[in-house]
Amino acid sequence: MIESEFSLFVTLLAIMNPLGNAAIFVSLAQGITRSDMVNLAVKTGIASFVVLIISALIGLPLLHAIGVTMSAFRFAGGLILLKVGFSMFNGQSDNSHYTPEEHDAEMSNMAVTPLTIPLIAGPGAMVTVIHFVNKLHSFSVVNLTYLTIVLAINCLCVTACLYATTLDFFQVVLRKKSVIGIVTRISGLLIIAIAASMLLSSVQHYLT
Repeated sequence: MIESEFSLFVTLLAIMNPLGNAAIFVSLAQGITRSDMVNLAVKTGIASFVVLIISALIGLPLLHAIGVTMSAFRFAGGLILLKVGFSMFNGQSDNSHYTPEEHDAEMSNMAVTPLTIPLIAGPGAMVTVIHFVNKLHSFSVVNLTYLTIVLAINCLCVTACLYATTLDFFQVVLRKKSVIGIVTRISGLLIIAIAASMLLSSVQHYLT
């Protein structure tokens, strides 16, 4: 049992890609204060945990109930990523609402989309959790406890990497517009590649 839990932890950590998504986080969060970046990192970690727990409990039955396949879900996530990726690659910012009235809502929205879904806890992470649950002989309280602990540790690792970008060392480097420009465009290209992979995988699965 412990071996399977450890395997889930390693697999999820690779899919959630804390280091790679930290660079994307910096690009998406440009122009906001350090305290807001910390709040955004925490909200993203919490949102990722909630999404993965919900996926474990009701993910597959819910998709089946509304007639949506995982391939279709993955395709939709790819389209969302593609939009974000092109915007970042062109040097544009999606952070468009920063009035006092809309600021908190904008931060919460960014934590959910695109940071949590489809980047960190996207279709790949959801499928991994659902597949793990389906392999269990019984979904007991003990199994649920182990799964909750593993998901919590994964999300803490992601939150720690996102939080690290708010430390003084990173902030000094990231104040330079040239650095932000390079990171933003590289991150945009990375997101486009991830989106293309998701779209191609969905189409391939649909055709086979």
